[in-house]
Amino acid sequence: MNWKALESDLMARILDLHGELAHLKHQVAGMVDNDPFPYDGAYFPHRRLWSAEFAERVVCISRDVRESLGIKLVHPTRFADLQDDCVEALDAARQEKERYEERRAEQHQKVMAVQEAIEAEEARKKAAKQAPTDA
Repeated sequence: MNWKALESDLMARILDLHGELAHLKHQVAGMVDNDPFPYDGAYFPHRRLWSAEFAERVVCISRDVRESLGIKLVHPTRFADLQDDCVEALDAARQEKERYEERRAEQHQKVMAVQEAIEAEEARKKAAKQAPTDA
């Protein structure tokens, strides 16, 4: 294949894939390394979303390369199915990440409520200890 036959922006998108994949691997590794204890599973919804987004870009580039070079698909329905699967996986990953973020926000609110209750109890005990000495 003559790579010079591709449009410059399409070629740039192809060449960027390597960097995007390296960045994806770095994000995933960072998520594992920085996941707070106790392990809350942030890794999984993020990894699925990032992977689905990357897959969608690869499928779009593949389609654009074929269109640019005038290559007809042997099985267009398979390619359309692949695109549909990619979109469905991306939608599912986004929904899973949203559910994770909602659960995390709910957990944070519960932790903050418990912390406030503990602080209020400590303040009440401190006030109760100081009250007899003032009298």
